[in-house]
Amino acid sequence: VMVQFLRGLYRKDERKALKKVSKAADDCHFKQVEVAEFQEVFSSWYEQEKSKYSDNSPTRRSGPLEDEESKVLTRSSLLRLFKNLGLQVEGQSKTMLDDQVSHLS
Repeated sequence: VMVQFLRGLYRKDERKALKKVSKAADDCHFKQVEVAEFQEVFSSWYEQEKSKYSDNSPTRRSGPLEDEESKVLTRSSLLRLFKNLGLQVEGQSKTMLDDQVSHLS
């Protein structure tokens, strides 16, 4: 009975998260394929960054990726991601990025 209850809670949370993603995609006029690609890149990059903070790391650092509940990338993580994608963020663009990160935080 407890397993069924927990499964029900998980499904409810899952539906809530999917609804939130769908609304964000609609608001931004993204196609489902674009959303799936973004989620794949974000999850991959998040896991890569998270490993830097894991207990298995010889230089364990405390950081924003410790909380499993909220998956976020730091500003420096975003800049590394953009660089990895071949994008350069300099000058006014970096200021605009900082403003957006602050607004969304």
